[in-house]
Amino acid sequence: MQISFKSHVGQQFFICVEPDYDILQLKEIIEKLIGVSKDVQVLYFFGEILEDRYTISSYNILKDSVLHLKFQNESKKCFTIFYYDPKSKITKETVIKVNPKITKIKDVLKKIPLKNENLRLFHLGQELKDDYTFEYYSIDNNNSNNLYCRQKIKVCLDSSDWHEHTEVYRNSSIGELYNIIQQKKGIPPERQTIYFKGEQLKIGKVLTDYGIEMNFGLYVVIHSNSNVFTVNLKDSNGDIIPVKVTSNTSVYELKNMIKRMSSDWSIPKQRLIYCGQELEDERKLSYYDIQEEKTIHLLNKEN
Repeated sequence: MQISFKSHVGQQFFICVEPDYDILQLKEIIEKLIGVSKDVQVLYFFGEILEDRYTISSYNILKDSVLHLKFQNESKKCFTIFYYDPKSKITKETVIKVNPKITKIKDVLKKIPLKNENLRLFHLGQELKDDYTFEYYSIDNNNSNNLYCRQKIKVCLDSSDWHEHTEVYRNSSIGELYNIIQQKKGIPPERQTIYFKGEQLKIGKVLTDYGIEMNFGLYVVIHSNSNVFTVNLKDSNGDIIPVKVTSNTSVYELKNMIKRMSSDWSIPKQRLIYCGQELEDERKLSYYDIQEEKTIHLLNKEN
């Protein structure tokens, strides 16, 4: 079918289209016809702006319909993108002053510098595909503050039974990390506890909350299917470290967990005290009747 176009400068022309063409395809045809980039075109039908991702038929555009065409001033288009700077360890922002394809925007971000192949751009939780523009996703100056990029890093996951390197995004949630372990090892999240520098990582936080960077090591404690509970380790400074254990966990296994959580605590340095009694390596926690939320004192033998 044929539809006509009127530009804001008085130009008029006709194009033959199919109802299932999307608006982006229509702009590409206009670009070839009159030489105006699709990135600066704005199409209107009965006063409504036509969005790239919808089809001609979705706007009830019929044969001989008239569409109005305006051109945006690219020099006035500024978009703010938030990204994490690993050197300063803070979230920064950069301004993109054009509306090119997403892949071109990544090239700009590469100069910050960020590695282009490790970038994923998101807006309001939706990932932006390389071959589309901001306009396609209805991103403008008013809502670009919800635009951010995710950068990949490698972290090392270490447990008593296995050692694994995996790629994650710098602002991945701890919950996502639990799911990655489940995908790789088949271990459900409820049987996992992850530690970084002796601190248990909490589900509601993200990696950047703990300052986790490229090639940092995380210690993963895997619990048996039943009788998992939490005990609190209290050091001489009064700091509390929650640890998940079972009744069958041995004192030596607990010390090994502590060592893996913090390199400062080698096994020979550790003394574990519960109810005034020092725990023996070969005994299980059940021997001392250690139960949920009980406190075990962690002392340094060298002090």
